[in-house]
Amino acid sequence: TVDNLRLANVDDVIVVTTDTSQPIIDYCQKMRISYVAGDDDGDLLHQMLLAVKEECDVVRVWGDNPFPFAWLIDIGVHFFGISRFDYVVDHTSDSYCSIVRSSTLFVLKERRLNKNDRYDIHTWMVNNLHSCVLNYPVLPMKLTIDTPEDLEEIRRLYKNGSNYM
Repeated sequence: TVDNLRLANVDDVIVVTTDTSQPIIDYCQKMRISYVAGDDDGDLLHQMLLAVKEECDVVRVWGDNPFPFAWLIDIGVHFFGISRFDYVVDHTSDSYCSIVRSSTLFVLKERRLNKNDRYDIHTWMVNNLHSCVLNYPVLPMKLTIDTPEDLEEIRRLYKNGSNYM
């Protein structure tokens, strides 16, 4: 997954996780992947800010997406770069990536949003910022893992797909 992200037109990949996700932390350390770990309180805004060290555009790839396609991220990054939107997300549900300026995140931090809005910061940004949802047809199948059935489907696709590689 991280290798796919490194193929995208981004400067750095930083895994943002919680301090209770020891297997993820161990993997990042073993593979020498930059990571930050924060409180397990569901505050997505806070967790995203942990990864920001300077003024930059933040590309978030959802953790339940085991196949972050570099070309898909590049489309979002390119559109964000040429647009005047504060926030760009590829879909409103089953998202693969979103892009926001770090300066926007810092402004939101100062607004003292309530806990629910901070937890579901992406929905809040779509509804309250100058945002754009790119509803282009991406894939003919859903590749996020939200349920046990999703995991079984991914396993089936991987097993069958290995015959074509």
